[in-house]
Amino acid sequence: MIKQNQNLDYYCEGSNASQDIAVRLVGNTSGFSSEAIQTSNANIGIAMLYKGKLIKPNEIFNSKL
Repeated sequence: MIKQNQNLDYYCEGSNASQDIAVRLVGNTSGFSSEAIQTSNANIGIAMLYKGKLIKPNEIFNSKL
C-alpha cells in the first residue's frame, strides 16, 4: 500500500458562504475491494480517508465550506 496525502479543496463560486455540507465520493468500486475506487489498472484502487475515517465509494461525509 502506498499512502499519499492530498488536500481536498471545495468552494461555492461567487459566494463567501461558510456552512455545513454533505459531500459524496462518487466512483465505481474496485474488483478486489468494496472500500476502494476502481482505476484503469485492475490491480490498483484508491481509498480515501477523511479525518481518519475511511470513506467508501458513493458514501457521504460531512464537511464545511
